[in-house]
Amino acid sequence: MTQVMGYCDRWSIAPGETVRFMVSCLDGNQYQTQIIRLKQPDAGPLATRFAPEPVDAPCNGTHPGRYQSIPAGSLAVVAAHPALAPSGSFTLATYVYPTTPNKGRQALMGTWCESTQTGFGLEIDADGTLLFRVGDGQGQTARVSTRTKLNARRWYFVAASFDAATGTLALGQEPVTGNGFHDERLVVTTATTSLRPALGGPLTFAAWNNGPANGPSCWGGLGFTCHFNGRVDSPRLAAGALDRPGIDALAATPLACSSLIGAWDFGRDIPSEAIRDLGPNRLDGVIANQPTRGVPGWNWDGSETKWVHATAQYGAIHFHDDDLIDACWESDFSFTIPNTLRSGIYAAHLVAESFDFWVPFFVRPPRGTAHST
Repeated sequence: MTQVMGYCDRWSIAPGETVRFMVSCLDGNQYQTQIIRLKQPDAGPLATRFAPEPVDAPCNGTHPGRYQSIPAGSLAVVAAHPALAPSGSFTLATYVYPTTPNKGRQALMGTWCESTQTGFGLEIDADGTLLFRVGDGQGQTARVSTRTKLNARRWYFVAASFDAATGTLALGQEPVTGNGFHDERLVVTTATTSLRPALGGPLTFAAWNNGPANGPSCWGGLGFTCHFNGRVDSPRLAAGALDRPGIDALAATPLACSSLIGAWDFGRDIPSEAIRDLGPNRLDGVIANQPTRGVPGWNWDGSETKWVHATAQYGAIHFHDDDLIDACWESDFSFTIPNTLRSGIYAAHLVAESFDFWVPFFVRPPRGTAHST
Protein backbone atom coordinates (compact mmCIF):
# COMPACT_ATOMS: atom_id res chain seq x y z
CA MET A 1 0.00 0.00 0.00
CA THR A 2 1.26 3.47 -0.88
CA GLN A 3 2.05 5.55 2.19
CA VAL A 4 3.07 9.18 2.49
CA MET A 5 4.44 11.27 5.33
CA GLY A 6 6.12 14.64 5.71
CA TYR A 7 7.08 17.60 7.86
CA CYS A 8 7.56 21.34 7.43
CA ASP A 9 10.63 23.45 8.10
CA ARG A 10 8.85 25.82 10.50
CA TRP A 11 5.75 25.70 12.68
CA SER A 12 4.84 29.38 12.89
CA ILE A 13 4.65 31.60 9.80
CA ALA A 14 3.53 35.19 9.24
CA PRO A 15 1.91 36.51 6.04
CA GLY A 16 4.53 37.05 3.36
CA GLU A 17 6.77 34.26 4.68
CA THR A 18 7.26 30.84 3.10
CA VAL A 19 6.98 27.40 4.62
CA ARG A 20 8.66 24.40 2.93
CA PHE A 21 7.37 20.84 3.06
CA MET A 22 9.52 17.71 2.96
CA VAL A 23 7.68 14.57 1.85
CA SER A 24 8.50 10.88 1.47
CA CYS A 25 6.45 8.24 -0.34
CA LEU A 26 6.67 4.52 0.29
CA ASP A 27 5.65 2.24 -2.62
CA GLY A 28 4.23 5.10 -4.66
CA ASN A 29 5.27 7.69 -7.22
CA GLN A 30 2.77 10.45 -6.61
CA TYR A 31 0.52 12.08 -4.00
CA GLN A 32 -1.99 14.92 -3.76
CA THR A 33 -1.67 18.04 -1.63
CA GLN A 34 -4.35 20.38 -0.31
CA ILE A 35 -3.75 23.26 2.10
CA ILE A 36 -6.46 23.14 4.76
CA ARG A 37 -7.56 25.48 7.52
CA LEU A 38 -8.33 23.35 10.57
CA LYS A 39 -11.60 24.33 12.25
CA GLN A 40 -13.68 22.65 14.91
CA PRO A 41 -11.36 19.74 15.80
CA ASP A 42 -12.97 16.36 16.38
CA ALA A 43 -13.53 16.28 20.15
CA GLY A 44 -16.02 13.45 20.44
CA PRO A 45 -19.57 12.51 19.44
CA LEU A 46 -21.20 15.45 21.26
CA ALA A 47 -18.86 18.10 19.86
CA THR A 48 -19.34 20.14 16.69
CA ARG A 49 -18.22 18.11 13.68
CA PHE A 50 -14.73 18.57 12.32
CA ALA A 51 -14.96 21.16 9.54
CA PRO A 52 -11.69 21.52 7.59
CA GLU A 53 -11.76 24.42 5.15
CA PRO A 54 -9.81 24.12 1.86
CA VAL A 55 -7.51 27.01 0.98
CA ASP A 56 -6.59 28.04 -2.55
CA ALA A 57 -2.85 27.64 -2.95
CA PRO A 58 -0.46 27.19 -5.91
CA CYS A 59 0.95 24.05 -4.28
CA ASN A 60 -2.39 22.23 -4.28
CA GLY A 61 -2.60 19.30 -6.66
CA THR A 62 -0.56 16.26 -7.66
CA HIS A 63 3.15 16.02 -6.88
CA PRO A 64 5.70 13.37 -7.88
CA GLY A 65 6.50 11.06 -4.98
CA ARG A 66 9.86 9.72 -3.90
CA TYR A 67 11.24 7.81 -0.97
CA GLN A 68 13.51 9.71 1.42
CA SER A 69 15.27 7.67 4.09
CA ILE A 70 15.80 8.79 7.67
CA PRO A 71 19.48 8.92 8.77
CA ALA A 72 18.80 7.98 12.39
CA GLY A 73 21.55 7.29 14.90
CA SER A 74 23.91 9.67 16.66
CA LEU A 75 27.68 9.89 16.35
CA ALA A 76 30.61 12.25 16.66
CA VAL A 77 32.98 12.92 13.79
CA VAL A 78 36.33 14.60 13.19
CA ALA A 79 36.95 15.65 9.60
CA ALA A 80 39.76 13.96 7.67
CA HIS A 81 43.21 15.28 8.56
CA PRO A 82 46.75 14.04 7.74
CA ALA A 83 47.39 13.46 11.45
CA LEU A 84 44.59 10.85 11.47
CA ALA A 85 46.54 8.73 8.97
CA PRO A 86 49.79 7.86 10.79
CA SER A 87 52.37 6.38 8.44
CA GLY A 88 53.42 3.61 10.81
CA SER A 89 52.30 2.20 14.12
CA PHE A 90 49.49 3.68 16.20
CA THR A 91 47.49 3.16 19.40
CA LEU A 92 43.94 4.10 20.34
CA ALA A 93 42.19 3.91 23.70
CA THR A 94 38.93 4.99 25.30
CA TYR A 95 36.42 4.23 28.04
CA VAL A 96 33.12 2.69 26.91
CA TYR A 97 29.83 1.84 28.60
CA PRO A 98 27.71 -0.37 26.30
CA THR A 99 23.98 -0.60 26.93
CA THR A 100 23.07 -3.14 24.22
CA PRO A 101 26.27 -5.13 23.60
CA ASN A 102 24.36 -8.03 22.06
CA LYS A 103 22.52 -5.98 19.44
CA GLY A 104 25.00 -6.58 16.62
CA ARG A 105 28.06 -4.75 15.34
CA GLN A 106 28.54 -1.37 16.99
CA ALA A 107 31.31 1.10 16.24
CA LEU A 108 33.29 2.64 19.06
CA MET A 109 36.16 4.63 17.57
CA GLY A 110 38.24 4.69 14.40
CA THR A 111 38.63 5.69 10.76
CA TRP A 112 37.01 2.48 9.51
CA CYS A 113 35.01 2.85 6.29
CA GLU A 114 32.54 0.02 5.87
CA SER A 115 31.99 0.54 2.14
CA THR A 116 35.67 0.50 1.19
CA GLN A 117 36.95 -1.75 4.01
CA THR A 118 39.73 0.70 4.79
CA GLY A 119 41.20 2.26 7.91
CA PHE A 120 41.10 1.00 11.48
CA GLY A 121 38.23 0.45 13.84
CA LEU A 122 37.57 -0.52 17.43
CA GLU A 123 34.07 -1.99 17.76
CA ILE A 124 31.72 -4.42 19.44
CA ASP A 125 31.38 -7.43 17.14
CA ALA A 126 28.15 -9.21 16.24
CA ASP A 127 28.69 -11.70 19.09
CA GLY A 128 29.07 -8.98 21.73
CA THR A 129 32.86 -9.16 22.04
CA LEU A 130 35.43 -6.42 21.56
CA LEU A 131 37.07 -6.39 18.11
CA PHE A 132 39.83 -4.41 16.42
CA ARG A 133 40.01 -4.44 12.61
CA VAL A 134 42.15 -2.92 9.87
CA GLY A 135 41.70 -2.98 6.09
CA ASP A 136 43.91 -2.23 3.10
CA GLY A 137 41.13 -1.21 0.70
CA GLN A 138 42.02 -4.06 -1.66
CA GLY A 139 39.66 -6.54 -0.13
CA GLN A 140 42.04 -7.67 2.59
CA THR A 141 41.20 -7.17 6.26
CA ALA A 142 42.72 -8.35 9.52
CA ARG A 143 41.17 -8.50 12.95
CA VAL A 144 41.70 -9.52 16.52
CA SER A 145 39.04 -10.21 19.14
CA THR A 146 39.13 -10.50 22.90
CA ARG A 147 36.64 -13.39 22.56
CA THR A 148 35.12 -12.13 25.82
CA LYS A 149 31.62 -10.71 25.86
CA LEU A 150 31.07 -7.24 27.20
CA ASN A 151 28.42 -6.82 29.88
CA ALA A 152 25.71 -4.18 29.56
CA ARG A 153 25.86 -1.02 31.66
CA ARG A 154 29.42 -1.47 32.82
CA TRP A 155 32.42 0.77 32.19
CA TYR A 156 35.43 -0.72 30.41
CA PHE A 157 38.79 0.70 29.47
CA VAL A 158 39.58 -0.58 25.97
CA ALA A 159 42.70 -0.12 23.86
CA ALA A 160 44.13 -1.39 20.59
CA SER A 161 47.36 -0.94 18.67
CA PHE A 162 48.97 -1.78 15.35
CA ASP A 163 52.73 -2.39 15.19
CA ALA A 164 53.85 -1.72 11.63
CA ALA A 165 57.27 -3.30 12.20
CA THR A 166 55.94 -6.70 13.25
CA GLY A 167 52.39 -6.60 11.85
CA THR A 168 51.02 -7.20 15.34
CA LEU A 169 47.47 -6.26 16.24
CA ALA A 170 46.96 -5.98 20.00
CA LEU A 171 43.64 -5.55 21.80
CA GLY A 172 42.69 -5.29 25.45
CA GLN A 173 39.65 -4.69 27.62
CA GLU A 174 39.53 -4.10 31.33
CA PRO A 175 36.47 -3.51 33.52
CA VAL A 176 36.66 -0.31 35.52
CA THR A 177 36.71 -1.12 39.23
CA GLY A 178 33.30 -0.72 40.84
CA ASN A 179 31.12 -2.08 43.58
CA GLY A 180 29.35 -4.69 41.48
CA PHE A 181 29.89 -8.43 41.87
CA HIS A 182 31.58 -9.82 38.79
CA ASP A 183 34.44 -12.07 37.79
CA GLU A 184 35.71 -10.02 34.86
CA ARG A 185 39.41 -9.45 34.48
CA LEU A 186 41.82 -7.75 32.12
CA VAL A 187 41.86 -9.54 28.74
CA VAL A 188 44.64 -8.96 26.19
CA THR A 189 44.88 -10.72 22.81
CA THR A 190 47.15 -10.37 19.79
CA ALA A 191 47.24 -11.42 16.14
CA THR A 192 49.68 -10.84 13.29
CA THR A 193 49.06 -9.75 9.73
CA SER A 194 51.07 -8.94 6.63
CA LEU A 195 48.70 -6.27 5.36
CA ARG A 196 49.12 -2.59 6.02
CA PRO A 197 45.98 -0.53 6.60
CA ALA A 198 44.99 2.11 4.09
CA LEU A 199 44.42 5.17 6.26
CA GLY A 200 42.54 8.38 5.63
CA GLY A 201 39.06 9.77 5.93
CA PRO A 202 37.26 11.09 8.99
CA LEU A 203 37.58 9.75 12.50
CA THR A 204 34.21 8.68 13.88
CA PHE A 205 32.87 7.77 17.30
CA ALA A 206 29.81 5.51 17.74
CA ALA A 207 29.23 4.82 14.01
CA TRP A 208 31.17 3.77 10.92
CA ASN A 209 31.49 5.82 7.79
CA ASN A 210 29.64 3.95 5.01
CA GLY A 211 30.75 6.10 2.08
CA PRO A 212 28.65 8.64 0.16
CA ALA A 213 25.05 8.59 1.32
CA ASN A 214 22.41 7.25 -1.04
CA GLY A 215 19.88 9.72 0.33
CA PRO A 216 19.80 12.18 3.24
CA SER A 217 22.91 12.53 5.40
CA CYS A 218 23.34 13.85 8.92
CA TRP A 219 26.95 14.94 8.20
CA GLY A 220 29.11 15.70 5.19
CA GLY A 221 27.08 13.80 2.59
CA LEU A 222 28.16 10.49 4.11
CA GLY A 223 26.08 7.54 5.22
CA PHE A 224 26.77 5.87 8.55
CA THR A 225 26.21 2.37 9.89
CA CYS A 226 26.89 0.17 12.94
CA HIS A 227 25.62 2.74 15.44
CA PHE A 228 26.59 2.28 19.09
CA ASN A 229 24.21 2.31 22.05
CA GLY A 230 26.13 3.51 25.08
CA ARG A 231 28.65 6.01 26.37
CA VAL A 232 32.13 6.96 25.21
CA ASP A 233 34.54 8.89 27.41
CA SER A 234 38.10 10.23 27.01
CA PRO A 235 39.11 8.79 23.59
CA ARG A 236 42.79 8.96 22.70
CA LEU A 237 44.94 8.38 19.61
CA ALA A 238 48.73 8.24 19.48
CA ALA A 239 51.48 7.28 17.07
CA GLY A 240 53.47 4.16 17.90
CA ALA A 241 52.46 0.80 19.33
CA LEU A 242 52.45 1.65 23.04
CA ASP A 243 53.01 -0.90 25.77
CA ARG A 244 50.74 -1.11 28.82
CA PRO A 245 52.51 1.62 30.83
CA GLY A 246 52.41 3.82 27.76
CA ILE A 247 48.69 3.17 27.27
CA ASP A 248 47.99 3.97 30.91
CA ALA A 249 49.92 7.22 30.56
CA LEU A 250 48.06 8.04 27.35
CA ALA A 251 44.76 7.68 29.21
CA ALA A 252 45.76 9.53 32.36
CA THR A 253 48.10 12.29 31.14
CA PRO A 254 47.72 12.47 27.34
CA LEU A 255 49.36 15.88 26.97
CA ALA A 256 52.58 14.44 28.38
CA CYS A 257 52.68 11.83 25.60
CA SER A 258 55.20 12.92 22.96
CA SER A 259 53.50 10.84 20.25
CA LEU A 260 49.99 12.13 20.95
CA ILE A 261 47.77 12.63 17.90
CA GLY A 262 44.49 13.49 19.59
CA ALA A 263 42.94 13.56 23.08
CA TRP A 264 39.25 14.45 23.08
CA ASP A 265 37.59 15.86 26.16
CA PHE A 266 33.83 15.46 25.84
CA GLY A 267 33.41 17.45 29.07
CA ARG A 268 34.37 20.65 27.22
CA ASP A 269 31.62 22.80 25.65
CA ILE A 270 28.87 20.41 26.73
CA PRO A 271 26.01 22.73 25.66
CA SER A 272 27.37 22.91 22.11
CA GLU A 273 27.69 20.51 19.18
CA ALA A 274 31.49 20.67 19.30
CA ILE A 275 33.89 18.08 20.64
CA ARG A 276 37.27 19.44 21.67
CA ASP A 277 40.70 17.94 21.10
CA LEU A 278 43.29 18.96 23.67
CA GLY A 279 46.17 17.57 21.61
CA PRO A 280 48.72 19.38 19.45
CA ASN A 281 46.72 19.04 16.24
CA ARG A 282 43.50 20.54 17.64
CA LEU A 283 41.38 17.96 15.84
CA ASP A 284 38.05 19.34 16.99
CA GLY A 285 34.90 17.66 15.72
CA VAL A 286 31.13 17.78 15.96
CA ILE A 287 28.29 15.61 17.16
CA ALA A 288 25.52 14.59 14.77
CA ASN A 289 21.91 13.71 15.58
CA GLN A 290 22.04 15.07 19.11
CA PRO A 291 23.48 12.37 21.40
CA THR A 292 23.09 13.05 25.13
CA ARG A 293 25.89 15.11 26.66
CA GLY A 294 26.75 15.94 30.25
CA VAL A 295 26.19 12.37 31.49
CA PRO A 296 28.27 10.66 34.20
CA GLY A 297 31.55 9.32 32.91
CA TRP A 298 33.79 6.44 33.92
CA ASN A 299 35.15 8.38 36.91
CA TRP A 300 31.84 9.67 38.34
CA ASP A 301 31.82 9.11 42.10
CA GLY A 302 28.29 10.29 42.89
CA SER A 303 29.44 13.31 44.88
CA GLU A 304 27.96 15.79 42.41
CA THR A 305 24.69 15.44 40.49
CA LYS A 306 25.05 18.55 38.29
CA TRP A 307 27.50 18.44 35.42
CA VAL A 308 28.10 22.19 35.60
CA HIS A 309 29.72 21.68 39.01
CA ALA A 310 32.00 18.78 38.02
CA THR A 311 32.60 18.64 34.28
CA ALA A 312 35.58 16.32 34.78
CA GLN A 313 33.18 13.62 36.02
CA TYR A 314 30.65 14.24 33.24
CA GLY A 315 32.97 13.78 30.29
CA ALA A 316 30.92 11.10 28.53
CA ILE A 317 28.57 11.27 25.57
CA HIS A 318 25.67 8.79 25.42
CA PHE A 319 24.94 7.68 21.86
CA HIS A 320 21.81 5.91 20.60
CA ASP A 321 21.06 4.15 17.33
CA ASP A 322 17.67 5.91 17.10
CA ASP A 323 18.72 9.48 17.89
CA LEU A 324 17.47 12.01 15.33
CA ILE A 325 17.41 15.79 15.21
CA ASP A 326 16.61 16.33 11.51
CA ALA A 327 15.62 13.87 8.80
CA CYS A 328 17.54 16.13 6.36
CA TRP A 329 14.99 15.56 3.61
CA GLU A 330 14.90 17.73 0.50
CA SER A 331 11.99 20.09 -0.01
CA ASP A 332 9.15 18.93 -2.28
CA PHE A 333 6.89 21.99 -2.35
CA SER A 334 6.40 25.31 -0.56
CA PHE A 335 3.62 27.70 0.34
CA THR A 336 3.98 31.47 0.71
CA ILE A 337 1.40 32.80 3.14
CA PRO A 338 -0.85 35.38 1.42
CA ASN A 339 -1.42 38.68 3.19
CA THR A 340 -5.14 37.95 3.10
CA LEU A 341 -4.93 34.60 4.90
CA ARG A 342 -6.46 34.64 8.37
CA SER A 343 -4.31 33.63 11.29
CA GLY A 344 -5.07 30.19 12.69
CA ILE A 345 -4.16 26.53 12.50
CA TYR A 346 -3.53 25.05 9.06
CA ALA A 347 -2.19 21.85 7.56
CA ALA A 348 -0.93 20.42 4.32
CA HIS A 349 -3.15 17.39 3.75
CA LEU A 350 -1.16 14.72 1.89
CA VAL A 351 -3.07 11.89 0.20
CA ALA A 352 -1.66 8.84 -1.56
CA GLU A 353 -4.36 6.42 -2.69
CA SER A 354 -6.26 5.53 0.52
CA PHE A 355 -3.54 6.78 2.88
CA ASP A 356 -3.42 10.36 4.16
CA PHE A 357 -1.13 12.42 6.39
CA TRP A 358 -1.54 15.88 7.91
CA VAL A 359 1.37 18.31 8.31
CA PRO A 360 0.19 21.10 10.66
CA PHE A 361 1.50 24.67 10.84
CA PHE A 362 0.36 27.93 12.40
CA VAL A 363 -0.28 31.23 10.65
CA ARG A 364 0.24 34.09 13.07
CA PRO A 365 -0.92 37.72 12.71
CA PRO A 366 0.98 40.02 10.34
CA ARG A 367 4.23 41.30 11.77
CA GLY A 368 3.78 44.50 13.72
CA THR A 369 0.31 43.56 14.89
CA ALA A 370 -0.73 41.91 18.12
CA HIS A 371 -4.12 40.55 17.20
CA SER A 372 -5.56 37.79 15.09
CA THR A 373 -6.99 38.66 11.68
